[in-house]
Amino acid sequence: MPQRDTIFDLTHAPWLREGNGEKFLYTFGLALDALAEKMDQATRAHVPGLARTPTAIPYQAEDRLLVQGPAESSEQFVRRLTRAFKAWRKAGSREAILEQLKAYRTDLDPGVTATDPSMLIVGGNGTYTTWDSVTFGDEPEDEPARRRVTPSNFDWDGHDRPWRSWLVFFMRDVPTGVSGTAGSVTLVGGSGVSGVTSGFATLSGLSDVPADALGMWITVSGAASPSNNGRFQISLRLSDTSVQIANPGPGVAPDANNGALAWSISAYPFFRPTQAWGSPTLVWGDFTWGLEWAGHDSQLVLSAMRQILKRWKSARTYYPNILVSFDGGDGTAGRQFSPLSSKGSGNPNGNYGDYGTNVNGVWTPRARDFPLTCFLDGTGQYLRCNVHNVT
Repeated sequence: MPQRDTIFDLTHAPWLREGNGEKFLYTFGLALDALAEKMDQATRAHVPGLARTPTAIPYQAEDRLLVQGPAESSEQFVRRLTRAFKAWRKAGSREAILEQLKAYRTDLDPGVTATDPSMLIVGGNGTYTTWDSVTFGDEPEDEPARRRVTPSNFDWDGHDRPWRSWLVFFMRDVPTGVSGTAGSVTLVGGSGVSGVTSGFATLSGLSDVPADALGMWITVSGAASPSNNGRFQISLRLSDTSVQIANPGPGVAPDANNGALAWSISAYPFFRPTQAWGSPTLVWGDFTWGLEWAGHDSQLVLSAMRQILKRWKSARTYYPNILVSFDGGDGTAGRQFSPLSSKGSGNPNGNYGDYGTNVNGVWTPRARDFPLTCFLDGTGQYLRCNVHNVT
């Protein structure tokens, strides 16, 4: 019962329960009720799920050192906040890192196949490699799947340094539902950018091309010329029936099967590769080179994911790079960064230092072997030297 009501239980002073006396005491009751409400709110504020205002959530997160994902609802995040102290008991382990990153990535990949790999941590020594991975369909508290492979099948730069590990994110494109069987390759050559005279092609005979098709991918099959078949990035939407694509093949126009090429358009729901070099919409210096996320700040999201890695990893584990793979696929043998792949066939073969390797006087950048992978800085720092320090 509010104080403003109980204060009138005065059996020996009935004159204070009416008229001016009532008004006078009622103000005391209101003040006491206000103090009680403040005390109640202060008590609830630090308890996830009990606070009476969502403005308390950022403070609860700061107190527990957790980060809410861009698409993670407040309700989902509050449930995670209630498990914070249980989560911190696993801090310093691969499981803890993947659990937090999995939560941060909540609802950022709609439509992907649940059994496909979402992310993993890989590392080991010259004898074996240990892989800890999660899939898109894993529940928040599911433990990562661990696989130890002997002999080692992941060799970054030829050095046996077992304190190193790599974090790998997988991006999967999903069908948009737009497809057809009457495509044609009508033009090959440049992109329209001055000096770019090859590496692009025009597809016509399409239908219902989305207005936001720029940056999506189109898969073409049934062409007579092998280089016209494949999966290509859309570098320009010309109309609802025609697009320009990046095809370094080079493509061949006209194709002998023009008018009968099967095609379908897919899109990455989370990060996607930025436009290929020479594309009309690629602008040097716009801070989207390598990765982009339409409508969101990709740099901010990547920084948050890196901070989670730094905060939850073992103090003695060093992550030289964070890898974002657009060709990890279903994690089967031969695909990028898979426990089922071997050195030189999906996994590094000792040739990837900072940027690549020199083989018999020929420089081979690692991006040439992994053209659909972005190599991001890991947890290292440079301190008055040119060697990464363990963090």
